[in-house]
Amino acid sequence: MGNNKKLQFLLTMALILLFGVVVYLGYQALQPPGFGDRGDDEVADAAASPREPYVSPRTDGVLEPGSGDVIAGGVERPATDLSQKVSEADGDRRASGEEADDGWSYGQTPAVSPDANEQVASVYEVIENRERDPHTYAKAVSSLAAADMFDAVKFEKDVDYRASYLNTPQPSRVFQVAQPGPGVPKLRRMTPVYQEVVQGEETQLKVRAVPGAPVTFSSFDLGRFENELTTITVEADATGVAEVAFWGPLGKVDDVNILAASPVTSGQEKLIVHVTR
Repeated sequence: MGNNKKLQFLLTMALILLFGVVVYLGYQALQPPGFGDRGDDEVADAAASPREPYVSPRTDGVLEPGSGDVIAGGVERPATDLSQKVSEADGDRRASGEEADDGWSYGQTPAVSPDANEQVASVYEVIENRERDPHTYAKAVSSLAAADMFDAVKFEKDVDYRASYLNTPQPSRVFQVAQPGPGVPKLRRMTPVYQEVVQGEETQLKVRAVPGAPVTFSSFDLGRFENELTTITVEADATGVAEVAFWGPLGKVDDVNILAASPVTSGQEKLIVHVTR
């Protein structure tokens, strides 16, 4: 009786083992040729060897990061050339009433020339020095990095401080506002909360702060202000009004969410510019 149980157990194990072998062989038969081949030394060496650097058709050299060049149509060229050509093409299109078809897909906008103006030049300089001064780089390009603290006394009395503050905009300034309280003015919107413009055209954004106060506008969805950047700080006029021009370049469509704020007034104002083609 005991021998029968032992024999039955051995037969069961043998059947299980045989079933496993059949399944494995069947799986291997279904795989494409060469599957699991690990003995090809030439293939392994090729995969491990470093790739050749990209050779520029224009200079026959390596396209160095930060060179200011781009590859367009397989040819290396300065980014400023491409930006200018696209801008001219868009101007011709608008003049003729034709639809835009310049190859700029959603989220890709023409490059801005490093020497477009003083503010753009300062941003380019910060980007080039980002490894040496990452803190300044973050403040210049990110809305998440805390902006420099605002000194109201120096802004009023120090001409150099005022000029520096206005010419080095930081996007996160829209989160620096005065605490509400007695005698603290509130920022007021003077243009519609929602505006619509055709791609390549501009619209005016206007808020009321206090006379001579700095006011920052920051876009969170591309587009450009009159300084060619997505953030700008301007000085309110004698009536307290701060006004900027905003436009959606090629590659920008749909809603653009913008915040406006001033460190001497409470609250923020949200503005939306809907860009169409």
